[in-house]
Amino acid sequence: MTFTGKIRLYLIAIALLPPVLIIMVFYFHSIKQGEQTTLKDATERMRQFQRFDNTYQEELHYRLQSLLDQPEIKNAILMIQSGRIRDVQISAEAHGIDFLEILDSGHTVLVSGHRPGLIGERMEGQPDRRLETIEYDRNGPHAAYAYVFEANNDYGIYTGVYLDEPYRSMLAEIMNTGISLIFSGDSLPTTLIPAVLQKGRLLEHNGALYTLLAGGEDAGYYLTAVFEENPDRPLFLSLVKLTAIVALITILIAIAIGMYITGRAKREIDNLVSATSRIADGDYTTPVMAYEEGEFSQLADSFSDMTARLKDTRNRLATTEKIAAWKAIGQKIAHELKNPLTPIEISADDLRRSYREKRDDFDAILNETTATIKKEVRRMTALIDEFAGFARMGAPKVSSVKITAIIDGITGLYAHEIEEGRLRIKNHARAKQLAVDSDLIQQTLINIIKNSLDSGPSTEATIAFNDDTENLHITIEDNGPGFAQEILDDPFVPYVTTRPGGSGLGLVISQRIVHDHNGTITLYNRKEGGAGVVINLPLHHGQDSDHR
Repeated sequence: MTFTGKIRLYLIAIALLPPVLIIMVFYFHSIKQGEQTTLKDATERMRQFQRFDNTYQEELHYRLQSLLDQPEIKNAILMIQSGRIRDVQISAEAHGIDFLEILDSGHTVLVSGHRPGLIGERMEGQPDRRLETIEYDRNGPHAAYAYVFEANNDYGIYTGVYLDEPYRSMLAEIMNTGISLIFSGDSLPTTLIPAVLQKGRLLEHNGALYTLLAGGEDAGYYLTAVFEENPDRPLFLSLVKLTAIVALITILIAIAIGMYITGRAKREIDNLVSATSRIADGDYTTPVMAYEEGEFSQLADSFSDMTARLKDTRNRLATTEKIAAWKAIGQKIAHELKNPLTPIEISADDLRRSYREKRDDFDAILNETTATIKKEVRRMTALIDEFAGFARMGAPKVSSVKITAIIDGITGLYAHEIEEGRLRIKNHARAKQLAVDSDLIQQTLINIIKNSLDSGPSTEATIAFNDDTENLHITIEDNGPGFAQEILDDPFVPYVTTRPGGSGLGLVISQRIVHDHNGTITLYNRKEGGAGVVINLPLHHGQDSDHR
């Protein structure tokens, strides 16, 4: 081969190798990024479903269980007890549910709202536990969530809702994906069901990801979601093909032009790869800008639009989660406020009846009933005040505070308990200063100490201060009855308390204060008996705790 031929060969190789290598790198990178993006997106949408399902099940359980307090159900049970079972009529539709039956102690159907064929049948299911099952009515089979609730030792109800089209459409909108319901007797569209598909796990099949949302072999139905491949992947592959064709034509026309064009293409591709990496790292703020007008500019604009939509979707999801959280708190407030209304109503009825009957002891009844009403009103006022204080709680006003000053505040407040030996304070902290809002931290410690001392008439508590190079560790332990398991399972749920007269906000407020200080709070039960609380606070505000 001549020298000219070698030069030409070298130039062709120089012109050919860069675009080929770029195309290969971009191709495999786009495949990998597409798979990771699809998996990440599917995983996030599964988390969205889990958050939605937890909220939905909590609301459904509360709504169905409250049927036991409905006059219709109470009257129906009284009629059954009196032998008038044939006169009993109940309606599931009137309560916004899909089916409702009254059971005896053996879970045998005595009365049905609209399915008389079930009378005499025994219904499966453990009390107060969700059952995934198939329910039948005149319209055929329905996938359903069912519950058994016991009204007393002799009777109960079997009730629930269908997972029909409105529910599935809502899931499809929340998860932004396809939702399918398949019964065991149907022709299954894929071998993934039911042998391999499992709840909470993604399985790749024919370029798509599948998961099981509800049901299973025991339930008799399968509620599935399918996540298609990343929609941007074909665009990346099309770009790779276009770049390859342009590179080959360029080599035939002129080596120099080919090198120039491939250089421009590489710059644009690197720009897109950089943008993809930023989005993968969670940066949705930087727009993708093309260097020149043309296809890459259109692609950059489309990429920027996609980024804006992703950011908007993320913000909407965050707003939805906040609304759901406040909705749950609102429901718990309503539930707590209902409790004092019953004694108020009873007291008012007693007062009116004694007045009408002109009873001789009317003055005593008046004093007793008004005292009860005032007591319950004060109770409701305290609940509302505590919630209002919790809602108004702003950011802490941080300043440098001596640790001994916090200890002195507790010592002065609990001097009597310290003198009696019910409270002991140990300070082993080497640090002298702490960057906190002193009032809020003292409020937190007082709340926890008060809970400990109020847990029993002879309960003794100990509060110990320790530190390391970055954090202050405050441990409060007592020898009382310890935390109830429901508190340990979900420790910071508003209006959940096992202490008589407790508001259920003390731990929530404490957790909020500690969190606003970038700290952590942990609850546990001691092996030797009693409760324990550990609070970790950064010594310098703005620095995350090692234990977060």
